[in-house]
Amino acid sequence: MKWDSLSIALATYVLFFLANACGGKGTDEKPSLPVLVPVDHHGKIDSSAAFAVLEVYPDTINAGILPPDTIVQFLLTIRNAGSGPLVIHRAWSQCGCVVTDVPVEPIMPGKADTLVVTLKTSELPRGSFRRSVFVVANSYPNHRRVIIYGSIQEKQTIPLSGSASSIRTRM
Repeated sequence: MKWDSLSIALATYVLFFLANACGGKGTDEKPSLPVLVPVDHHGKIDSSAAFAVLEVYPDTINAGILPPDTIVQFLLTIRNAGSGPLVIHRAWSQCGCVVTDVPVEPIMPGKADTLVVTLKTSELPRGSFRRSVFVVANSYPNHRRVIIYGSIQEKQTIPLSGSASSIRTRM
């Protein structure tokens, strides 16, 4: 049996899908949805075929110093740089401190939409933090990661006037 490049590409895709169908290498990361990317007879991506290309801006968000027990929203721009409709399947994070509002309508080629990311600082420990948001779509590549980082202020305490050395006791 003679193997051509299309057969090899299809066999590689099937093996990759089977290897990752059960969650990958034992991580808590959710498996991505498979995307068939059209290839020509040389195994290169066929640019004449219609498929979506996912672009997410910004890919890193510096949230700065945030007060505790607040809710902060960030707007991400999702752009379809491909030639087919883009459908966002899901956007998720590894903790409950980040909630996403995913667009439900397909994003047409050359168009953009907004993904709202809500960060609940009450569910984050005090000090610095770093969280990832994963956006999964019917595109090539089929996911993008956005990193949100910053720090949560310590709860404010009211300092006493004077210092401990200036307090005298009389007996």
